[in-house]
Amino acid sequence: MRNRKQKKEEKEFKPHTMFNPKTGEGFAANTLQDHNDMKKMGYVHKKPKAKKKNAMGRPPAKKKMADRVSSRKSSKSSGY
Repeated sequence: MRNRKQKKEEKEFKPHTMFNPKTGEGFAANTLQDHNDMKKMGYVHKKPKAKKKNAMGRPPAKKKMADRVSSRKSSKSSGY
């Protein structure tokens, strides 16, 4: 037997898209049951931002500390 809160949620439910946080792929949650099932699987309401990848399909390599420091020095201009 459903309680009042569950009935109210079903009545107020609006179909929307839920996203797989790993792939960013969207799926329609047409019913409250669909929504709850996807929620249990870890799906989210906002589309996750795509991670930057290089030509090989891998995340870009992190810069070494020496490279970061030298690039900062070269980007700063003397204001005098």
